Amino acid sequence: MPTNWLPESVTSLAKQTDSLFVLIFGIALVVFVLVEFLLIFFLLKYKRSKRNQEGLAVHGNTRLEIIWTLIPALILVGLGIYSTQMTYNIQKASAADAYEIEVIGRKWSWEFKYPNGASTINDLRIPEGKNVVLKITSADVIHSLWLPEARIKQDAVPGRQTIIPLGPLKPGTYRVICAEYCGTAHTKMLATMKTEPQPEFEKFLADAKKASEEGPQAGQKLAMQNCLSCHSTDGSKSAGPSWKGLYGSQQKLTNGSTVKVDDEFIKKVLEDPTANVPEGYSPSMPSFKGKLDEKQIKSIIEFIKTLQ
Repeated sequence: MPTNWLPESVTSLAKQTDSLFVLIFGIALVVFVLVEFLLIFFLLKYKRSKRNQEGLAVHGNTRLEIIWTLIPALILVGLGIYSTQMTYNIQKASAADAYEIEVIGRKWSWEFKYPNGASTINDLRIPEGKNVVLKITSADVIHSLWLPEARIKQDAVPGRQTIIPLGPLKPGTYRVICAEYCGTAHTKMLATMKTEPQPEFEKFLADAKKASEEGPQAGQKLAMQNCLSCHSTDGSKSAGPSWKGLYGSQQKLTNGSTVKVDDEFIKKVLEDPTANVPEGYSPSMPSFKGKLDEKQIKSIIEFIKTLQ
């Protein structure tokens, strides 16, 4: 059934969803055309004329009323049974040996955790040919995981984990979007989902696990969890200075001094932010002394260095 006027469907569930949509749309279209035709027909047939100023009288027809009540009722019952079965299929796990990936929404990024301990930010990889199950939650407010090509849109709710079977995906790269308004940077909460052959996926997992422990990617993850609700990475204005082009720049402080943003300065800001307040900003940043160790601080600095 051609549906090239819809986004590409990349899972069997997506194809079933498209079939249900096309079926409902087709029934609705037939009913609409029939009702409009009958409306015009009866307006013309029973219109008021010079010979009959009151129009033709129409008396009830019990048989017709039973027919046009029963037929829509049967159609709705049939659609209800079919769509309910689809809903149950969506809500239950697809296989006992499914590959499980945790999805965590937070302002304003998607984090994906894999069984080997690796995690990525805004980069979801799927092993080709595997039954995949997504375990979706949120770390702060309500988000909504929308995978247009997979026909999935599921709320990510704090304190609740929702399990959604994704199934095997057609190879390719697809969109991951937040469909629930979650704050000022909601429109930037975007990610990609890519299906990879097993050897490439295994290499990705090994590299992601290593990167999750230290370096810029580990710093990005920590920043997403602690910093990027107040600092942007693209130069846009926020509650705190943007991190884009920050490293190596000259920063003027509220006390009148000017300092170079380097490793030592960033470490001082994280440990005692009220003593190093940038000009034009209020001293509202919390201290991370005792919350971040030396390795984590170094990872955040490495991430900031990449934002040139």
